[in-house]
Amino acid sequence: MYDDSPPREREPCDGRGFRATLAAVMNLVLLAVSTLAWCWGAYAIARTAREVPRLGDDESPEPATWPTVSLIIAARDEADDVEAALRARLNDGYPALEVVAVNDRSTDATGAILDRIAAEDPRLKVIHLDELPEGWLGKLHAMHRGVEASTGEWVLLSDADVHFAPGTLRRVLAACTARGLDHFGALPTFRPQRPMLDAVIDVFGRNLILAGRLWAVSDPRSDAAVGGGLFNLFRREAYRRTAGLPWLKLEVADDVALAQMLKASGARTAVYDCIGWISLDFYPSVRAFVHGVEKNSFAVLGRYSMARLTATSALLLAIEFGWLAGLALPWPAARLVAAVTGALMVGVSAAAVWRMGRRLSRVPLLPLATLVFVYAAMRGGILSLLRGGVVWRGTLYETRLLREGSRLRIP
Repeated sequence: MYDDSPPREREPCDGRGFRATLAAVMNLVLLAVSTLAWCWGAYAIARTAREVPRLGDDESPEPATWPTVSLIIAARDEADDVEAALRARLNDGYPALEVVAVNDRSTDATGAILDRIAAEDPRLKVIHLDELPEGWLGKLHAMHRGVEASTGEWVLLSDADVHFAPGTLRRVLAACTARGLDHFGALPTFRPQRPMLDAVIDVFGRNLILAGRLWAVSDPRSDAAVGGGLFNLFRREAYRRTAGLPWLKLEVADDVALAQMLKASGARTAVYDCIGWISLDFYPSVRAFVHGVEKNSFAVLGRYSMARLTATSALLLAIEFGWLAGLALPWPAARLVAAVTGALMVGVSAAAVWRMGRRLSRVPLLPLATLVFVYAAMRGGILSLLRGGVVWRGTLYETRLLREGSRLRIP
């Protein structure tokens, strides 16, 4: 039938329905990212707890002859900590130890302290560096000079402020000999500090456990590798099969890149839980942490790209807080998933903190610490962008050179 009634006016669209739909979709995406990440986290912490050995638990038999170990320490302006740390290592009790301390252009009393200890103990050799060759990062050059001057069957690269418990090297070398390892990485004790600083360090350690695939390090079929400036031990014979530290001379994340280089060359590698055996004060304050990660954030998280650094930071925030977005959804099932994910996040975080031998009372601070972690990363990237490079120990290294010299592989 023909309808001759006047046409009805269409109601104006104010966009509220579209915005509500878009918000719901975004909340679903955030919830999905967070849920998947914490499910993976539960899997990762379970495998780490089950498969990463604790130093000393296996009671590896001592070798008939202890191999010689050359401990290389690169120190620059470490006068406050270097003596205590160095004496602790010399008193470790390992029977075949050589220590090479490289004073890298220090402006404080570091060199004098090293010379005084060397006069007391013939196992210590001191190298003084006054200049940095072009095309090298300072620490890499110092370590390279130390390795060249050393003679041990094994080489241990370790920062000047790291402490070993008595007997550590004996247990480590016994484990390496028993398992036929060529490279040994360590999870250390981060000595407790003030609550907020502890929480920031716990976020760092938790992320390492959840993203590092530590259980796969000893699998030659996997590309997972772990190395740390606090304790990177390798067999000299295995090192000779690689391009060596000169190949890494502009790599900011040199410790992990060294482990990757060794494993790629066929070295048998493993990571051990050395909590209680190897310890350090990671940073003295939150402010020091924020300044300390300047050199790593742009290089490791961003790969010298602000776009990638921003995306990585956004992902970290989505993982930490995305489950909260699910609580705002109108569907009961989604809110249930969000609540379960929140509980899973707390459980995984507590398990990671416990695994690191840290205080569980800091767990409620981890979300706030994640904000500090992301702020530090973004700050480091922005400063590197403004400066045109990374400042490390008072020296500016241009982004272009660092990008060309980057060796770290990130999945």
